[in-house]
Amino acid sequence: MVRQFKLLLIAAAFAMHAMPALAQAPRQLYNKTVLISWSTAVSQTAPDGQRKNVTVAVHRTIYVSSTGRLFERATRSTQKGRKQSENAPGATQNAGGEATGLHFEGNRLVGAIAFVQGARRFVATFDSSFSSCTLAVTYGREGGGYKRKGIDGVMYTIDSMVPSGESCSIRDGNPFG
Repeated sequence: MVRQFKLLLIAAAFAMHAMPALAQAPRQLYNKTVLISWSTAVSQTAPDGQRKNVTVAVHRTIYVSSTGRLFERATRSTQKGRKQSENAPGATQNAGGEATGLHFEGNRLVGAIAFVQGARRFVATFDSSFSSCTLAVTYGREGGGYKRKGIDGVMYTIDSMVPSGESCSIRDGNPFG
């Protein structure tokens, strides 16, 4: 099961890098903003061996332009700080240098990010009129822990990541303009 999930994540990452220009946004979402968010309960170990549990709030604001291009603002925050990056259409890396991608598959908006070790995928699924959406978030890894830089810049070994509170909504207009 873990091996199959790993292969799925690798295939998705390659497909996302090869398809950004091909993945057309549905016309019903042109000039609309998709707001997605969730929290992740993280159990992590610092390089000095100190273990701690952290809750990370994740927010993504994705604007679908009047020509179908995807602009994204990604924010993650904890009690100790906040990181934000802005990704232009077709971006393949975020501000932290992690591989990332965002594209449509029919009525689904799919986003992925590859950590130093492990990955995350989110899928926003839209109803037939593109007036509402639901969100599913998945983390995957090969054996052992995930590895990712924390908001504080420290590289952590992450023993578990459990998403909760997934939400998705749609608004008219450009939040960045």
